[in-house]
Amino acid sequence: MSEPITTWKETIAEGEEAMLEKVAADLGAVQSARDATLGSKNRSLHFKQHAGLRARLDVEPGLGGAAAQGLFAKAGTYDAYVRFSNGGGRDQHDKEPDLRGLAIKVLGVEGPKALGDARTQDFLFIDVDALPFRDPREFVSFVQSASSPLTLPFKLFGRLGFRAFGLIVDVAKMAKGNRGSLLDLAYHTVAPHAWGPYAARLHLEPLHQPSPHARPQPERDYLRRELAPRVRAGGVAFALQAQLLTDPSDSVEDVSKPWNGPSVRVGTLTLLADDLASEHGRDLDAHVRALSFDPWHALAAHRPIGLTMRARKHAYFVSTQARSASAEPDGSEWSRFGG
Repeated sequence: MSEPITTWKETIAEGEEAMLEKVAADLGAVQSARDATLGSKNRSLHFKQHAGLRARLDVEPGLGGAAAQGLFAKAGTYDAYVRFSNGGGRDQHDKEPDLRGLAIKVLGVEGPKALGDARTQDFLFIDVDALPFRDPREFVSFVQSASSPLTLPFKLFGRLGFRAFGLIVDVAKMAKGNRGSLLDLAYHTVAPHAWGPYAARLHLEPLHQPSPHARPQPERDYLRRELAPRVRAGGVAFALQAQLLTDPSDSVEDVSKPWNGPSVRVGTLTLLADDLASEHGRDLDAHVRALSFDPWHALAAHRPIGLTMRARKHAYFVSTQARSASAEPDGSEWSRFGG
């Protein structure tokens, strides 16, 4: 096995900060226009929440060397909130093509932070391991053009020229419809975090058996309906894998292709057997909906790195402020959601 690299570097272009501020403002304008139409305040992306849940994160015992960094420097058990979502900026039928997201907020995390001083660590995952966008400007151009699928090609062509057609094809390959279940997918951070002196992309792989009955349904919110009884029954867990950067040809700045090299299991994420239909479950779901999940809620040892993560620093702040998201939780509210 190749040794993890410590010589990786971020490449920050001249004028990047101003560019990222504009990208955040443009995305915020899309969010504001949509919310004005809906009459409510919502996330700019990952609009549709399928479930807000509680979980336990168990750090693997016996980790050593490069894997044992930050939160994973020693074995331990942490409470966490989990949010399952669609990736897009509107509330559409679950059968429609979209990314699926799984966001984790770990509680009670001690140590120097990348930003702020909250005792939380967030990791954000989607169900693909690469993105087709060349930079944040291209991504926001796509979001700005995607308000109507029928006019998307024309609007995007006006913004990106002939590049628009290749991008539409690439996005169509990436965003899959007719998913049968959210619990049986693998999830990926795509963009990397620091891992002490190293860099890592993270992956979640299901440990439970997939449901043989999971299939697309005619109901608009069938993914939540499929997920709820399986969570309530217990036994839903994911292996958390860290893929350390080992290949010099891989870049912390490029999210357009998966990294080479193996992954090491650093933890287990187990969903608690909460009942989404109960009063506690509905309260929990609302609590998670109001939270902000941001990769910059991070230990300094796990600070987000690369252009995509630097863009999120600006964009998530704008979105969070616009919808008046809840303050970071300290865990004191945990017991109100049940045993």
